[in-house]
Amino acid sequence: MNEHFAREEAKKKVRDFKIEKGRRIDLSMSQWLQAVEDRVIKVMDGKRVVQLSSMFDAP
Repeated sequence: MNEHFAREEAKKKVRDFKIEKGRRIDLSMSQWLQAVEDRVIKVMDGKRVVQLSSMFDAP
């Protein structure tokens, strides 16, 4: 996993709101960007393997 693909995945997975005590709270743009950065760090620290493209895939 490289940082570009981790960032793209994080942008898809991180929602622009959170639920606290049964209430929906919308995140500001800066809060959402921070949540995306936190997710990128978590993904990059993980051991998950992702194929970048078929050209770089080893048999």
